[in-house]
Amino acid sequence: MGATGLSMGFERIGESPKPLEELQRAYWSSLLKFLESYTESCESVWDSYLTERDPKQFAVEGASITFWFPDFGGLLSVSAGVVEHWIEAAVSVTWDRLVEIGQRFGWLLSSQRPTLAPIVRDSSKGYGYISLRDELWEFSFEPDWSGGDLHGDGKSIPLRDLSDDERKRLEEAVAARLCQCDMCVMLRPDPIFEETMRETLTEYGGPAESAVWYLCNAAGVSVKTALACAAIDVDDQEWLQECCRRLGEKLSVADWNTVVEGYLEASPARRSPLLAMMASMTLGKDAAGRRLEIFEKALAGDDASAEAAAQFATLVVDDSATDRFARMLVAKLGERTSFDRKAALALFNFYHHRAAPTFVAEAFRSLADHPDQELRELVTFAINQLGL
Repeated sequence: MGATGLSMGFERIGESPKPLEELQRAYWSSLLKFLESYTESCESVWDSYLTERDPKQFAVEGASITFWFPDFGGLLSVSAGVVEHWIEAAVSVTWDRLVEIGQRFGWLLSSQRPTLAPIVRDSSKGYGYISLRDELWEFSFEPDWSGGDLHGDGKSIPLRDLSDDERKRLEEAVAARLCQCDMCVMLRPDPIFEETMRETLTEYGGPAESAVWYLCNAAGVSVKTALACAAIDVDDQEWLQECCRRLGEKLSVADWNTVVEGYLEASPARRSPLLAMMASMTLGKDAAGRRLEIFEKALAGDDASAEAAAQFATLVVDDSATDRFARMLVAKLGERTSFDRKAALALFNFYHHRAAPTFVAEAFRSLADHPDQELRELVTFAINQLGL
C-alpha cells in the first residue's frame, strides 16, 4: 500500500506544551473546516476517503506531525493525491490560523509556509484533477487522445468514450495545463470565478462578505476586483480594512496609480479600507514616498481615515519619517479613545527597537491613567517594554 504525506515541524514554547497528538487533531479539524468551503461539490472524495480519515492514525515523530494519505492498495490513489493537494493549499492559506492554534497548545510552528501560487498554478508535475460525472479524475497535461484514460479511484474512463462536452472541458484544461479541481479554480482564481465573486460584491451583507473572504484567500486578484472589495457596504469596517490589507499584498507596483485614483475618487467615509490596501503594497521609492504623503494627510483629518492611518502606519513609515509621523500621532491623542489605542500601538511599534524620544515618553505617561482599561493596559505594557 502506498502513501504520500505532509510534515510540519515545531519548537516548544515554555515548559509544559500539550501533546502534539492533541495539536494534530486540532489542526485536522481546522483544515477540514476550511476544505468544506471549497470542495463541497466533490462528494465522492468526502464519501470514499475523508470520512474515513482519523487524525489519531497520523504520525507524531519527535517535534513534528506528519499527515499521511494512504491509497489503500491503489484503490483510492486519486483521492489520496487530491486530498494531499487540498491540505497543502489549506495549510498555505490558513497558516496564520495554524500558528495561533499551535501557540495555544504550547508549540511554535517552525516549518516554512508553503507558497500558494505554485500549488494552484504549477504545471510542472504534468497532471491535474477534473470533475466529470460527479467524480474527480486525474488527467495528464499531455494525454494520449487515441488510447489514454482518465484515472479515478480503482477505475478509468477511456478518453475516446468522453462525450463532446466532456472532451471540450478536458481539452481546455489540457491547453491551460492547470488543475481543474474546485479548490484550484477558486484559489488561483480563474477569471470566471473572480468575475462571479466581483458580481456578488454588489449584494449586501453575507454574500458580499463571503465573496471578500474567498478573494482574500486567493493567490492573486486584479486591481479592479480589489477596489470593488474595498467599496462593499458592511458594518464592520475594521474587518474590511484587514481584508483590504491582505488584498493589497496581492497587488503589484503597476496597480499603484489605479489604487490612488480609487482612493481620491472615494468619499472620505470610504477611504479607510483603501489606506489599508495601500499600506501592504510593495512599492518602489517614489511610490512609497507618495503613499507616506497620503497617510500624513489622512492622519491630519478627523474621520475614520485618521484611525486607519494610525493603525497601518508601521507598514508605511520608514526610519527617516518616524519621528515626524510620531509627533502627528501624539498631537491627535485625546480626541477619540479608538484613535488613541491605534496611535499608542503604532508608537510602541515605532520605538520597540530604538530609543523613544522624550515627547513619546511623555505621551505614554499622559495616557497611563486613561479611563479605558484596554488602553491603560497597552500603555503600561509599552512603558515597561520601552523602559520609559
